[in-house]
Amino acid sequence: MMLFKKKIILGFVLLLIVQTITAQYRLGITSGLNVSNHTGKDFPSTNIPRIGYAFGFFYEHRINSIISIVAEPLYEQKGAEYTDYPRFDTRVTVNGEFDYLTVPLMIKASFSKRPNNNRKAKFTEQLSYYITGGLSISYLSSYSNEVHAYDNDFEINSDTFFPYTYNNIDVSVSVGGGVMWREIFLDLRYIHGMSSLYKGSNVPEIRNHLISLKLAFVLFGKKVIPCRKRR
Repeated sequence: MMLFKKKIILGFVLLLIVQTITAQYRLGITSGLNVSNHTGKDFPSTNIPRIGYAFGFFYEHRINSIISIVAEPLYEQKGAEYTDYPRFDTRVTVNGEFDYLTVPLMIKASFSKRPNNNRKAKFTEQLSYYITGGLSISYLSSYSNEVHAYDNDFEINSDTFFPYTYNNIDVSVSVGGGVMWREIFLDLRYIHGMSSLYKGSNVPEIRNHLISLKLAFVLFGKKVIPCRKRR
């Protein structure tokens, strides 16, 4: 029985090794900018987006000639600055800056023909294109929240107007696309928050959303070749 178990474990390890060797994959680094804001029926229209940065790495595993699964652990910044008027003579300003550890899991579809990697080829012939969509889970690692309340332009205690605490977990969905030139990606993505920014049941309906533009570079991996278009 012990020998049989050892054979099963050995077979499983060999299978993992073979899968790793034969799989088409990419592993690299990514970095860029986020333009983030809040959204929701209780969010005021007078607001200023926060421009932050994001960086991390990505792993792409090719399923077939078109579809890939991409995981992209990131550190990223979100937030917004806004002004609310809870009463006619009262003004509340909030400047929230949030830092998240995010793990997006996406499906990627390559829909362009195989690029021509000949250096003498036209630049446009060396490009390939893709679209992505998926789900992200973010953990709030740190935040800074500056709140000021004014009554007829005289500052008053803001605790009455902002008694909220933040959720540690932020769930969002994303759609986007990009272009690749050799081992360099340019990726544009829209991320829409699905969970409330605040804890509790009787809280304002406010969620994160952002536009992300990132540049990625493949460090190593087996070459992933986009499919050719049929003629």
